[in-house]
Amino acid sequence: MKDEKKIIKAAIDDIKPDAYMKTRLQAKIEEPKRKSAKSFLKPALSCTLALAVLAGVGTYGMTRDNTPVTSQTSNAKLSNHSFNIVAYAQDENGNQGENITLGENDVTTLKNYKVKAYTDSDGYQTVKSGSESGFAINAKNVAEVTFESEKGTFSYYDMLLQSKLIDEGKYYVEIPLTDEENKLYHDKYENKDREFYNYLSKHKDLSKYFNGKSQNAEDYGIYYSDKNDYKNENQLLLAPKKYCDEFAKSDSKKITVKTYRDGDKIQDVYYSADDAIDALIKNPNLKYEDLPSDTITITVKFKDGQTATKKIKTSFNSKGQLQLQYVK
Repeated sequence: MKDEKKIIKAAIDDIKPDAYMKTRLQAKIEEPKRKSAKSFLKPALSCTLALAVLAGVGTYGMTRDNTPVTSQTSNAKLSNHSFNIVAYAQDENGNQGENITLGENDVTTLKNYKVKAYTDSDGYQTVKSGSESGFAINAKNVAEVTFESEKGTFSYYDMLLQSKLIDEGKYYVEIPLTDEENKLYHDKYENKDREFYNYLSKHKDLSKYFNGKSQNAEDYGIYYSDKNDYKNENQLLLAPKKYCDEFAKSDSKKITVKTYRDGDKIQDVYYSADDAIDALIKNPNLKYEDLPSDTITITVKFKDGQTATKKIKTSFNSKGQLQLQYVK
């Protein structure tokens, strides 16, 4: 954990983070790890696909910092209960790349999303993809979206619920720091946030910040927050680990993700083409176009109770690039 926090610290020192940047990074640390390649002959983050599901007018993709990017591929006007599906994939350098609206009768090819079989340093056959991406919803009046796959799985971290709890003051235990404590942190405990908490707990009564909650450091993810981060004060933030299981859904064939407040946008629902990956691992000489296809069903439920559903068939071309097409 200490080494990971040093990496995070170095990564964000030179930028001005948004209100939840460290929260998102912390979530990635606390989020349960996927199955290891050695146990299942599968990569830890096997081929993930980004699809944006949009209701409303126009289409959007998401950049690395989750900022919507308008796509010029479609300006079709939609009714209140219809939606387009947009597939987007980052390039190999992690930059926003393709952002393609699926045509009703077209086969859409994601050139950035390309699978390849190879042998890792331990001699295990694995599969990697040339992109990173996930499902996203960007629409008004969406209550929830259900994603279902016949032969793949989905993973999702409910940042919307986490952000709601943060804004309501129900997530973090917040321990404000005096000027002297803040100086001590930078002089002696920088990048040693858990040690700093243990020091504070021994030298002052922190019970008033917990409101009867556990004060055991092992129950929390702990990190320092300065005036430019979460709030306009220096403080130590404790994020309950118990929420990890509630927020994180992984390796599920069917998941439902929700909005909680006006303006919420569902995004980063990761998809793994498990059957295709397994087939390529078992037979790395298999032609890409012979890899198993999958059917993904996406159902959008609107706040007035109405629903709309679309289905997508997946396949791969001879170059290993993912292809998507609407099916009835």
